Amino acid sequence: MRHATAGILAAGLMSWAGSASAIPFAYISNSGDGTLSVIDTATNTVVATVPVGSAPAGGRFSPTGTRFYVANSGDNTVSVVDTVNNSVVGTLVVGTSPIDVAVTPSGTRLYVTDSGDNAVSLVDTATNSVTATVSVRNAPWWVTINPAGTKAYVPNFGSNTLSVIDTATNSVTATVPVGAVPQAVVVSPDGTRVYVANRDSNTVSVIDAGTATVTATVAVGPGPDAIGVSPAGTPVYVANVSANTVAVVDASTNVVTATVPVGNLPAGAAVNPAGTRLYVPNQGSNTVSVIDTATNTVVATVPVGSGPRAAGQFIGPSCASGGSQLCDDGNACTTDTCDPMVGCQHTSVDCDDHDPCTDESCDHTIGCLHTAAPGCVPLFGTDARDCQSAIAKAGSRFAAGAHGALAACLDRLLRDVALAKSAASTQAACERKLDVSSPTSVLARTRAAAEARVAKACAGLTPDALDSPCAASAATIGDTIACVLDHDLVSAQGMIAAEYRDACAMLPAAGFGGAFPAVCAAP
Repeated sequence: MRHATAGILAAGLMSWAGSASAIPFAYISNSGDGTLSVIDTATNTVVATVPVGSAPAGGRFSPTGTRFYVANSGDNTVSVVDTVNNSVVGTLVVGTSPIDVAVTPSGTRLYVTDSGDNAVSLVDTATNSVTATVSVRNAPWWVTINPAGTKAYVPNFGSNTLSVIDTATNSVTATVPVGAVPQAVVVSPDGTRVYVANRDSNTVSVIDAGTATVTATVAVGPGPDAIGVSPAGTPVYVANVSANTVAVVDASTNVVTATVPVGNLPAGAAVNPAGTRLYVPNQGSNTVSVIDTATNTVVATVPVGSGPRAAGQFIGPSCASGGSQLCDDGNACTTDTCDPMVGCQHTSVDCDDHDPCTDESCDHTIGCLHTAAPGCVPLFGTDARDCQSAIAKAGSRFAAGAHGALAACLDRLLRDVALAKSAASTQAACERKLDVSSPTSVLARTRAAAEARVAKACAGLTPDALDSPCAASAATIGDTIACVLDHDLVSAQGMIAAEYRDACAMLPAAGFGGAFPAVCAAP
């Protein structure tokens, strides 16, 4: 590489910009000002504010974490947010007063609760259009989909029930009676249990997903409004909007083991992918409480927008659980990796091919580019220079020897003709010197000696070290040496053709009619 061009600098800048969107991040809906606050969960600071629709409510990430879908209850839309650039890239029109969005594990469909229509809209994410509508009970609120993607669960705020939707047929297969004013729902990571927060009953209904029946009812505190679950399956966290607390429920015993004070009107609960922090938006104090799940204490309070609320898992997927493909920034000039502790890392690729006669640059769409530098003379190492010199000397000596032997043979033939002598003895002498098919001929032994000397001088090198134009596809140094000597032999024949008018006709008389074709081919 002579020098790096501006393309590499641009790639580095693009890499830095991409790392700003490393996941996981928390996306908080600010219902009062129509924005999303993007919280870096590593630093617990707001790093971006994204304008969306009116009165945003629940939202979910795509499986890859590159999109965040948020329901805007005030204008009957869903905003599609590009999480790399934190910008809205699409707006979907759905039913009346959409409250929440769930995404299938494949990422191909959205389920949107239209609370004003008592229905759920199904959206094709490829076309961003509604493809079907499923009728449920009165005032559907949150929606969540089990890990297998086979069931969608919808608590009906106005009818004290939970609708179970078969995602294969998009039909309601069960309606489960629960507590009063059910708003929030979450499914255990293994898909076996469904938890429904009943705001006016101050309880959580625990439902067996296999039988769609309530197996336990847990008293949690006044006004359970939101619910989340640890990636380990326990605890379950319940935000009590009327008590400004979070109840910590042991999922194995269905017992509240701790109650954590938070901000005013908590309206959301989501655990980071590592299971170490719980994030709770406080709608009445315009903050998010960050709780250490090991100690059940608030360790940070993050100011956000007006009226923050959220539903379901509003923290992005971790690259540690999803693999480095979640970190792909689409830039061919960066190497994308995942650090389980800090998230995605984007490192500029090294385009240096160690060729002193190429300029390197990087195009973010196709990757490294190598352009020949005009007027550049390649620099060789000492070993390569010594090898190159040995090849040149051996080739020169071999060509001189071949030329001398051919000339001597032709001179003797001319003398025999002039003296009217038999050419038999001359032919025998020429054979001893020039018979390329005989390893004992002078020409064959001279070539073998030249190859041996060069091979010794070039020991340990590869054809790439020489980059010889004679044998670009040579597999070994021996192939390169043979190519050079072949060319030198042809050169010697050309000299003979130029020096002896009847050389082409004379060679057959010496017994070598086809052995030296370049003599006859030369002009």
